[in-house]
Amino acid sequence: MDNLFQHAPVILFVGSLAICLVARIEVARRVRRRSSQIQKLAREAKMSYVAGDRFQLAERIGELSPIPAAADLVIGDVVYFTEADGYRYIFTAEYTVGVLRSQQRQRRVMMLVEPRDGNAADQSAPSVPTLTPGQDQGLVPQYRSLLQAARALPASSDQTENHSSAPAANRA
Repeated sequence: MDNLFQHAPVILFVGSLAICLVARIEVARRVRRRSSQIQKLAREAKMSYVAGDRFQLAERIGELSPIPAAADLVIGDVVYFTEADGYRYIFTAEYTVGVLRSQQRQRRVMMLVEPRDGNAADQSAPSVPTLTPGQDQGLVPQYRSLLQAARALPASSDQTENHSSAPAANRA
């Protein structure tokens, strides 16, 4: 019995490490699944997808953000395409709202339209980012909503895939 108490700190450390490892693996699995679902939506809409902020959108839209006092803006899962008069980006924006003890991280899907640089007649600034209407929805339904609003994804696409995480073979 004394031997067990001698090794208790080691057992506690190894157990804590194992729990953290399992949690990290689960988070990575969920992120990978969400990214693959967003990539699939991008392919359906004939758009391109990039996981990170390749276009430095966070720097450009920080002051344009429709969220008052949003801080520490991180952009990811960018779906983008070129239009006749500019570029359209649909992306996940993760930011902090609140002050001191009431701070919380939020994640929303936003859309930004930028004019082309080469068009001398239109030197306007990027549009104010558009937020999805339902923050309580998951990220994939928010992407679908903005893709449909941009008319890049047909409205009937919403019914072909359930918003649940069940495999397609199990859906009726």
